Amino acid sequence: MNSLAPPCPAPATSAAGDLPASVTSLLGAAPGPPSRRFLSHLLHGDADASRPHTVFADRRRVETALESGDNPLLYEAYRDIAPARNGWRADLVVYQPGTLPDGQPHRSIGHWNPPTQLEVFQTLTGTTLMLVAGHRSDGSRYAHQVTTRAGDVAVVPFGAWHLTYVLDGPAAVFNIYTDIHLDPDEAHPHQDGAKYRRAAAPGLVVVRDGDTDRPASVTASQGEYGPPTSLPVPAWLATWPLATHLPDLHAHAPMTSLAALVRTALATEILGGPA
Repeated sequence: MNSLAPPCPAPATSAAGDLPASVTSLLGAAPGPPSRRFLSHLLHGDADASRPHTVFADRRRVETALESGDNPLLYEAYRDIAPARNGWRADLVVYQPGTLPDGQPHRSIGHWNPPTQLEVFQTLTGTTLMLVAGHRSDGSRYAHQVTTRAGDVAVVPFGAWHLTYVLDGPAAVFNIYTDIHLDPDEAHPHQDGAKYRRAAAPGLVVVRDGDTDRPASVTASQGEYGPPTSLPVPAWLATWPLATHLPDLHAHAPMTSLAALVRTALATEILGGPA
């Protein structure tokens, strides 16, 4: 994935030196350089793609900051950081600490997952807050939030939108995902730029409130999604080895275990996506 060149100077260094050995060892084995995402990407996306659906607490403040040369590095995304296994792919994202001009903590761009994608996240270091929103089978909408620290796991519902903030960083987040409708013997697709334009983002952002962070609905979506509640823990996780380091699980779990995870999730969760 090619990155849009920042329109103004931006920090060129990463925080890899501040990460624990378990994370730096993963970075050292990465097959290639990361995709680097700056504040400008939240507004403009990549040079060869249309703009993402990004919601801000105050878009004008962000635009003014960029015009004045403030374009910080938000995160580095290591796509396919480990070899794919039985249709499962793995990414690692390292988020930099900081606050955006509109008061949001540093964040990801946010996107909608496909309705058949199963995705699991584990925070390896630092503290993150994830916002999740989506559509129920009856057409109603939901919004959830979850704060994760080192070792915590979060599962994104099928077809949901999600956005990650860094509350304490640098924060390293490892995720694995698969499309459950693909045959294991077929090629499995990468996450691509289309995910940022699949549908409009819900009007949900997090802004700093002094030394804390509070979710705040800032657009007309407030009446549709409502304030975020705690992200539910899927019932099928009760049969899953949560104590396992997710990178190790991806690398060493038997193929039968990975297949069983998909079958159990599919049997207990509802496929869905934006209407």
